[in-house]
Amino acid sequence: VYWHHAVRSATVMYMRLVSDALDAGSLDAGSLAGFTDEALLARLERDHPSPLLYGLRTRRLHKRSFECPAAQLSGDECEWIAEDRVLVARVQQALEREMGLAPGDLLLDYPAKTQMLGLDMPVLRRDGTVVRLRAGGLRGAIDLPKLSEELYRSARWLRVFTANRTKIPPEPLLKLLRKPAAEVRGMLDRGSRMIAE
Repeated sequence: VYWHHAVRSATVMYMRLVSDALDAGSLDAGSLAGFTDEALLARLERDHPSPLLYGLRTRRLHKRSFECPAAQLSGDECEWIAEDRVLVARVQQALEREMGLAPGDLLLDYPAKTQMLGLDMPVLRRDGTVVRLRAGGLRGAIDLPKLSEELYRSARWLRVFTANRTKIPPEPLLKLLRKPAAEVRGMLDRGSRMIAE
């Protein structure tokens, strides 16, 4: 459920909304921990209204315009999207400008890899002994690290959400997103086009 496309759309909309409010000075980072989700949305409604906030409030979530399963990516490809929020914001803004979209209309998402099967629980064996089942698995029975990796690769998706399901050329977009973070940052610093036609 955590990685379902509707949950991910709402999550990245919320993240962008908060990030934009912080950048605009409408919200102070030090005060974020003191808010409930609802109180934060009410504060943003008062101090930083936006189409993203309206979309969240009315359940009009951004739609999938591009998606690629993690299983089709190799190694650390695209990990910068999960790890570098500043770079992601810059790329989103550049893509919005290139595509003639309004701020907040395009959102990149590649959820951070989590420990999906982190556990530590007792297991009663048939012979009456109790052993601990941990992330390393149960010798001769369950290979949790392998199972976790397979679940992770099948559930995790790289996605681009847009407010109105904008058509995005998939090959040039994926070529951009597969580039290492330093190369993408260099393109932005030089003012290069993000997606070559």
